[in-house]
Amino acid sequence: KIASDPQVLPLVVAVPAAVFAVLHVRLGWRGLAGAAIACALASLAALLSPDMLRPAFASHQWPIALAAVAAVSAAVVAGASRLIRDQDQAAPAADSLATAAILIAVTGVMLLLRYWGAGHGGGWRLDPFAEAALRTVTIVTAGLLSTMAVRGDSHPIARWRGHVLLVAGLVHAVIAQALLLNPLWAWWTPAVSGPPLIDSVALGFLAPGLLFAMGATKRVTTERRLTAVYAAAAFAFGLLWAVLEIRRLYQSASLHLGVDAVGRAEAASYALLGLLVARGLFAVAARARGRGWGLATSAGLVRGLGQVAAWIALAYAVVAYGLLASPWWGPIHRPLDSQATAALLFGLYAAGAAATLWIVRQAEGEATPMLARAGRITAVIVVFALLNLVTRWGFRGLDMRPVLQKASLETWTFSAVWGLYGFGLLIFATARREPDLRWAGLAVLLLTTAKVFLFDMAQLEGVVRAGSFLAVGGLLLAAAVIARRLSAPRPG
Repeated sequence: KIASDPQVLPLVVAVPAAVFAVLHVRLGWRGLAGAAIACALASLAALLSPDMLRPAFASHQWPIALAAVAAVSAAVVAGASRLIRDQDQAAPAADSLATAAILIAVTGVMLLLRYWGAGHGGGWRLDPFAEAALRTVTIVTAGLLSTMAVRGDSHPIARWRGHVLLVAGLVHAVIAQALLLNPLWAWWTPAVSGPPLIDSVALGFLAPGLLFAMGATKRVTTERRLTAVYAAAAFAFGLLWAVLEIRRLYQSASLHLGVDAVGRAEAASYALLGLLVARGLFAVAARARGRGWGLATSAGLVRGLGQVAAWIALAYAVVAYGLLASPWWGPIHRPLDSQATAALLFGLYAAGAAATLWIVRQAEGEATPMLARAGRITAVIVVFALLNLVTRWGFRGLDMRPVLQKASLETWTFSAVWGLYGFGLLIFATARREPDLRWAGLAVLLLTTAKVFLFDMAQLEGVVRAGSFLAVGGLLLAAAVIARRLSAPRPG
């Protein structure tokens, strides 16, 4: 009667595995080791039987019994493995039993997660994404622990079971979390549970990403292909986490609103993220060689990916900072919400310019002049857009939308800001021997001159118009004199 009880059947069939292991050690009969393995597999099958699963979703007291039965069964099978290994360190039977113990423990955790995901947790329920995330973390953690416990004389079963679990966890994460149950198209409410940065998105993407980053170390594997797979998984999940966390910060927990609701600051944040990701890839490539990350042989590939990411990030930065995030000439026609929103937006512009210059410094160090040139021009564009927005905000406040009215002082101020910016670029570029920035400074000064002659003449009157001409002329003259002196060859 006890043996037929589904609550204890996995344990009942696991106990003979230990008995057969003891007999194998005492008598040395090989068939007894096979019988122990058969009992361990039977315990796993009993844990997955319908008689075991049905009560798991019908009783609030069942999880305690389920956890106890799975834990004790796994411990019994692991003990059988240890007995056989103490006799023969290279025995494949010991590794097979250890593998069965791991699978029994993982299965027990899976059943508990399904119980809480089905809403039997007494007022606390896992949403589908959180449940899938915990399943992935369980599988990947088991795989990591298994690979780290492998010794040099271990059987191939022991050497590869951890990697099988890691790959299974990766497949599960891609299908369940990234595709089917992604909070961006969630049907449950709220789409994300928990406070920002430590929510279900972090559990579903950041946690697996960190675990796969551990998998890319030499302690886990020295196989180049597996290292590349784990490193790519870590990068992809980390990037997904960052994107969804940004989305969550601006859209609260309702991520499923879609891409049509992306605001100005959110678009600027994605641009900043892209720049930081590109710079991060450069840093990983530079530090990978000679360290224990297992990526030394792939440092060149990571560097190439960093260059591709940098080009994409710079292109998007021009679009985002130059158009999408602008409250003046951008596609969103509504005032800014508050002064704090304006400060956030301007800070994102400044951070984007700084991140772009960070990429430029890295590109110069790695002898990629085209990327460095593109980065300089992008930084010039971002700073120019920021100066225009700050000036507009100073005159118009939160509502920067275009209006058809004369504003002599505002018009003159823009000419002055443009002229000073071009003047500063030209002097800085001449002093640093930067031809790209020198041409950019000249372009800004020429644009300022064209504005004064074509626009200010029609908009400004009297003393303001005369002052505009004199100021631009003085800037051009001073820029020419200083640039000539800085460009002159130095004596000695």
